[in-house]
Amino acid sequence: MNSPQFRLTFSLAAAILIPGLGLHSIHAQESLPEPARVFSSKTSLAVYFDLQRASQSGIWKALESRLGPLREQLSSLPQFQPQLAAPLTGMSGLQTEELAEFAIAIEGKNAFKNMETEQYDPDFSIVAAARFRETIDQEKLITQLLDEADKQKPGLRATLEQSRQRVGAVDWFDLPPEVFGDTKLPFALSLAVGPGQGGSMIGIGKSESLRGFVAGHSDGRLPAGIGAALAQRGQMWLYFPVPSAMIQEMSAGVTAGAGGAANNPMVAGLSKGLEKVREFGLGLSFGNNAVGVEVALGCVDAAAANDLQQGLQQFIGMMQMVAAQHATAPKLLTRLKTSASGTAFRLTTDVTVQDVEALMKSSGISPAPRARTTPGAGAPLPVPVAPVATEAPAQVEFLELLPGDEQQLRYTRLRIVNKSAEPVKEIRVTFNYQDRAGRPIGKWTRRHQDPISANLAPGNSTREIRCPTFHVPSTTARVAMTLHEVVFADGTKWMPAP
Repeated sequence: MNSPQFRLTFSLAAAILIPGLGLHSIHAQESLPEPARVFSSKTSLAVYFDLQRASQSGIWKALESRLGPLREQLSSLPQFQPQLAAPLTGMSGLQTEELAEFAIAIEGKNAFKNMETEQYDPDFSIVAAARFRETIDQEKLITQLLDEADKQKPGLRATLEQSRQRVGAVDWFDLPPEVFGDTKLPFALSLAVGPGQGGSMIGIGKSESLRGFVAGHSDGRLPAGIGAALAQRGQMWLYFPVPSAMIQEMSAGVTAGAGGAANNPMVAGLSKGLEKVREFGLGLSFGNNAVGVEVALGCVDAAAANDLQQGLQQFIGMMQMVAAQHATAPKLLTRLKTSASGTAFRLTTDVTVQDVEALMKSSGISPAPRARTTPGAGAPLPVPVAPVATEAPAQVEFLELLPGDEQQLRYTRLRIVNKSAEPVKEIRVTFNYQDRAGRPIGKWTRRHQDPISANLAPGNSTREIRCPTFHVPSTTARVAMTLHEVVFADGTKWMPAP
């Protein structure tokens, strides 16, 4: 699928995906299905981007103003130019703001193998559909497409014009075999241009599948499981059933990377869970202050999902322990959460502008300077921080150290007493380990959020929780808690007076 011929085919469509040439709007008499309708229960790979909704979020606008240097440096790197230039051929000076949403659906029993070897089975199918933010003059849109096609392959314009058909409100083009060079496809590819609901649309893909999409025969429903949940939550997502070869490779990689699972129950459980993964999903949800990131794995049964949750939670706990000891560690690690529900396992975190800036700085890229704004200017205001106070609005009490192995992940039972009307979202505490005589024998500091619920404790409430801790000496008899910080649901923070 990375052959020059395939890149040429999709660059023809890409050349008109981002017009930005001042084309005039018209009133659409008929409508094509929305891009997400390209999916079906047979989909082997699904990619979806709702750029229109995502770009309206506060975090998108903030990132857009800060990532200019990153785009410039990436485009100047020679090793990136071949990969980036191929799909962008003929698009210089065009504006990405015109694209509203697009979707790609790939089907086939051996779809991944087909794309890797560029040897395609008859059941292999690919369809891509995109919608613009406006309804564009269709003739001008097609003229732009044909011009770009002729620039990339002289003489292609005449061939495309000869194949042009009008099907209702759609202009249909059959792509000639010579477009693909030596790549032999067991099916024909076509291109469709027409009006859609909310803006003009184009589609490109296997002729039979594209024809079904244009006619409204595809229902847009992914296989039952994690894919359906991702589609309901995120503005951008990726989904595919995991091939068995990939499952075996992941499981073997985890075991080998940890030096074997025979003497490490944590690794054994994680490897066992990975062997039963059948679906993969990645979703991005753009909010006001952060991008919600969700990695979802669909398993054969609930036991496998629980094995994954337990194994990965221990790894994450160790990473968070290390991050707590290093000021330069990525802060997003402290916000990682795992959960298992039915046959689905989920790993989630939030990525803020500060996280992206830290990554850029660690890579030697300076973020764009922040604009100075005043209240009412439309820019997001800083996260409010409550004044330093001597009396804590919440208390954290140690109740019980649950059984576990020394130096391995241990769980404690804690009680949170929230005296504030605002829910508590996160706490930063130190576990001070003591022996029977009350002498200190070690300590460990961590940030903690509820791995499932949005908050640790509702306003004016008392709640008992389980919290992981590490490096617990075998002689530990009691634990004294030190509360360093309380983060509330509205973003305000409390810290004790120095």
